[in-house]
Amino acid sequence: MGRYQKWYQNSNLELRIKLTQEETITIRNKKKIHKLTNDLERCELYIKYLEKNLISRENEIDKLKAEYCSTLHNLKKYQDHLELKEEALVAQDNQIILLEDTIEKLKSQILKISHFQNNSNKPSEEEHQENMAIPDILRNVGTALDQVESYINGDTSFDPRNILNGIRISITTIREHMERHIQDAINLQGQLNTAYNLLNNANGQINNFINDMANVRNECLRRAQLLTLTYNNEANEHHRWWQIAQERQINAVAGFNAQARANKMIGKMTGRFHPVPVQNPYNGNNAINNEAEFLNWLQGKYQEVMVGTGRDTLRALGNERFTAMDTADTYEKRIKPYTLGIPYADVSPYLYEHMPQYMEMRLRQTAPANLDAFFRNLCTI
Repeated sequence: MGRYQKWYQNSNLELRIKLTQEETITIRNKKKIHKLTNDLERCELYIKYLEKNLISRENEIDKLKAEYCSTLHNLKKYQDHLELKEEALVAQDNQIILLEDTIEKLKSQILKISHFQNNSNKPSEEEHQENMAIPDILRNVGTALDQVESYINGDTSFDPRNILNGIRISITTIREHMERHIQDAINLQGQLNTAYNLLNNANGQINNFINDMANVRNECLRRAQLLTLTYNNEANEHHRWWQIAQERQINAVAGFNAQARANKMIGKMTGRFHPVPVQNPYNGNNAINNEAEFLNWLQGKYQEVMVGTGRDTLRALGNERFTAMDTADTYEKRIKPYTLGIPYADVSPYLYEHMPQYMEMRLRQTAPANLDAFFRNLCTI
């Protein structure tokens, strides 16, 4: 009965192995989620970087707009000043009208930067345009307007057309700078939108993995319930057969002999344990005509179907470890199914490798003689 009971205790090994595989898949999914979380954090940092750049560009654009408005205001003020001079400069009415029209067109016609040509000692116009910053341009516009005013007042030592041309080109340069910065802001906004799309995609993948994790967890719970149900069914069946055997022995039913009991158990076999052969290939092809021979065949068949070869069992045993969550009892329940039918001398090296170093040293000092002694000594550590 001891071997028969042990077979029932170990019949859940296949479900336990599948449960272990599901746990491995769960760990792999957790690693994927951790990787995606790191990607998400990097995307968020990049978005913050883009937002800071966008704010900086917006501030620069606002500053340029303010300078542009100030320039337009000054131009309007000088235009009004020219109109006030109109009554005192009757002889120059035609020139003043021409200047007013020219100044009015400066708002919509911006071409290129030019240098004032009233002084031959100054650098060339192109070099000055390349080195001139926007504040310098604005100051030059103010200076040029002062010269226009001087010309209106009667100073004819320079050509006012050159001055007006310089003002026109300077304002054109300001507009080009503003358009370039506005385009940079538009490009930066496009990069920000791209980063947000990447963030949304990462969030979608994380949600998918969370759903997969929930499905795996539900499947593990279902398998655990199935494992419990299978164990209860096997325990009930074992108890029922034990009661039948007790009743047969008490009632001394002569007809229920060894052959009859073996046939009854053979008739209960299904699935991968059916059909039962006439001879036992695991015990020298002896006839299966009694309980002992039937149980010997059943143990060999179980070893072949449920556990596999000794090499596969040892390979599975090598993947186990005594973890921080284990106790002596939980470790024994998990490991014993792997040791079915394998000599203790072959199993013991794997068991020692499972242990932390200090536990391994103490177990080796006790030198357990068999598997039961190994687990008893483990309980005392």
